[in-house]
Amino acid sequence: AELEQMLAAAAPSPPDPSLPGASPVRRVLEALQADDADAVRDHLRQAVATLGPRRFIAEVAGPLLERVGDAWAAQRIEIRHEHLLADSLTTQLRLLLSAYEGRTGEPIMLLTTLPEERHYVGLEMVALYSALLGATPRLLGPDTPLDQIVESTRALSATVVGLSISAAADLAATEAQLTQLLDALPK
Repeated sequence: AELEQMLAAAAPSPPDPSLPGASPVRRVLEALQADDADAVRDHLRQAVATLGPRRFIAEVAGPLLERVGDAWAAQRIEIRHEHLLADSLTTQLRLLLSAYEGRTGEPIMLLTTLPEERHYVGLEMVALYSALLGATPRLLGPDTPLDQIVESTRALSATVVGLSISAAADLAATEAQLTQLLDALPK
């Protein structure tokens, strides 16, 4: 009985959907703007526990990245806020993805970014969602040289290569890199 009381006291209470600001996205944004890293992590954990991985990606992680990008562009938040969210989201996504390690399904998907591209959280969401659907994601991390993408594709027997390209990328440089990559990748 004492342990149950301790667990009940420690568990975050579920948000009341009738209250303004009760959505997980809004709660995380408010915590982010208040520089409350603990609350950001707690709200993300609570959303995962409440919604499960698929709904977490679709209803929380994706919309959060979009809203934070918009807020940063409008100068309502700073880079530190974006980085805090990215790190906190990455932690949650990697924890969820770890449940699928060791399983091999088709297709095998190599996920990375082109050189000088550092925006990567979207690919972590793709990795988790594809694992939920039975695929095998292989994450290389951001800022990967083209030759390493090609070599990894071969070494990991990947049949799909997924790239994250941010809206801020140089279009001409990206097009040239994609052309070079497509010429070098196995068919």
